[in-house]
Amino acid sequence: MEKRIRVFTILIILGVFVFSCASSSSGSKAPAWVSNPPTETDKEFFFVGMGSDPGGQLAQAEQAAAASILGEVTRYLGVRITSDITVEAQATITDFEQRVTENIRQESQAQVSDFTIVDRWVSREAGGVTIYLLGRYDRRALEAEKARIQAIFLEQQEASAKLEREAGDLEVEGSYYAAVVKYCEAALSAVTSGVENPGIKFERNINKAKAVISKINLIPLNNNLTGNSGEALKEDFKLQVLVGTQTLGQGLSGVPVLVTYKEIRSGRSSVQSSVISTDLEGVLRFTLPVPRYVGKEQVTMMLDLRSAFEPLEALPKEYQEQVDSIKIAAASKRVIFNYTIISRASSIPTGLMMVDVDRSGNPTLRSDTQAGLQESLTAAKFLLQILPQDNALLNLSDGEIIARFKEQYEQGVKRVIYGFAQIRDFQESSGSYIVRVEGTVKVVDLETGNIIFTDNKIRSSRGANINSALSAAFKSLGTTFGESLLNNLP
Repeated sequence: MEKRIRVFTILIILGVFVFSCASSSSGSKAPAWVSNPPTETDKEFFFVGMGSDPGGQLAQAEQAAAASILGEVTRYLGVRITSDITVEAQATITDFEQRVTENIRQESQAQVSDFTIVDRWVSREAGGVTIYLLGRYDRRALEAEKARIQAIFLEQQEASAKLEREAGDLEVEGSYYAAVVKYCEAALSAVTSGVENPGIKFERNINKAKAVISKINLIPLNNNLTGNSGEALKEDFKLQVLVGTQTLGQGLSGVPVLVTYKEIRSGRSSVQSSVISTDLEGVLRFTLPVPRYVGKEQVTMMLDLRSAFEPLEALPKEYQEQVDSIKIAAASKRVIFNYTIISRASSIPTGLMMVDVDRSGNPTLRSDTQAGLQESLTAAKFLLQILPQDNALLNLSDGEIIARFKEQYEQGVKRVIYGFAQIRDFQESSGSYIVRVEGTVKVVDLETGNIIFTDNKIRSSRGANINSALSAAFKSLGTTFGESLLNNLP
């Protein structure tokens, strides 16, 4: 719990005393209480404060004296207080006798009340000035305040100790994850609740938490799964969290595990995460979302202690080395699952039609983009059928194109790869030509009428003449499309 900081204002009223409060000269005799404060009685305690200013500034000496006497009071109470003193009147004896406002910013729970200034003596010597103040505190109120502060101190000590005991009980019961969390709470309380020697208690609880973490093991129950792109895996990833070995260990139930994995949404790859808790046997099962990609990937599982660590990260710098050490200990408790997603696309009869166009959008006589794409897919053993180039498709929407394909080719192929590639610009440089081309490729499933893949690429190429540069650029574009299809087509 964050320590509460209260702000108190004490108005020390120094009216005209029935006894003399005037400033004495350097030759005046100091009152007896200056060196020998009055003895406490059954009803009152007395405190003396002193403040000086070598430059003779009365206001500065007054501030120091007021702070000094309040320091004496709070030392008796056994707390630490810092004072900001504002002299609201002019720096003269008469004004000071009217009011001094103490703005006390404290680090504990002390409340200063029932306190009165009853006398003052001023001494001036060699240009300097010293002020002595005599304060009186009601004994009953002072003793009650001291008892209240002691109770708060004991409560603070007990708060941290109780959390540490609870953590130890959880560890003995075999609730290891809960014990780690509770030790972290005890470490945090040691710093924030105002206990004595917080650093020692903090480090002790962090070390206990790390010792418990070291006992927890994450055991993969399967690995190296294989699946098809566009289809759910036939098996979940399975992990057991336990203490001991897989054959002799004790499964830990209710342990949250952070799972991170790859997912493609709207054509973009991203890393997703999910938190899953173990069952009564300490086992968790993670179902991978239907993969829309191909290749080798990984699923990572690790203890999820983020909620326990986050409050520790906000502590002062001197505690962060220990915080880092427990984060490292937790990060070591992780398992990486490998899996491979393959595509069945190569076994599906597929048609191919790519049209190259010039800068004006008119079809060219070349088919270099299709040639580059065909070369990549043929090498991957695709069941490929080259469809006659249909320039009329340039003026049709995707819906109209798909309807045309279904009408003409549905009996021969299940899918059609189609698209267009266009010259964007070209320029002559140092006797050669640089050409930039851009294209879009799409794959339609004729059974459903859905476009299951789309991609857009740009490629550039240089050639000794315009024709060689164009041919190289279009073919490079087709090859790039082929690689993208092989890696992503379900």
